[in-house]
Amino acid sequence: MTQSLAQLRCRALHRSLGIARRLPVRGRTRAAIRVGMALFPNGTLKFATADGLLWVLPSQTSQAWNMAVTGRYDLPLMRILTYLAAPRSTVIDVGASLGLYSLPLAQRGMSAGFNVLAVEANPANEQILRRGAKLNALSNLTVRGLAMGDSPGRVILDVEASGLGNA
Repeated sequence: MTQSLAQLRCRALHRSLGIARRLPVRGRTRAAIRVGMALFPNGTLKFATADGLLWVLPSQTSQAWNMAVTGRYDLPLMRILTYLAAPRSTVIDVGASLGLYSLPLAQRGMSAGFNVLAVEANPANEQILRRGAKLNALSNLTVRGLAMGDSPGRVILDVEASGLGNA
């Protein structure tokens, strides 16, 4: 039976995750991220988290793999932000990156009655944010592709080699 490269990579990732599950929690996540990034250096991760959000993220970033492996991102801070957001208010996520805060906050805001404004200067990240908002039907999430600072003007954005995640 012939297998495609993608099938072989998926099988290797599955085996590696089985090994990683035997490690302490901190080591498990790190191991899974390293293996995943090595096996899928230029692909797309498609997954759903326990809260029901659908994600399509680039496989080149450790942030995306952290979400895919653990099913969450900075849960303690997310709980605090959700608690502090008042109904009819707007939470602003400056430097929203891949939307790892913006999308879960907007999902919580749908029922709690607050809005989220995601500000992201990197055009590639902005598109990922827009796709996530549309995919999850988050009508209370507004995405703006711009940089923010303490004075008006133009800036030069220094983007990492992959062009995704942090700039």
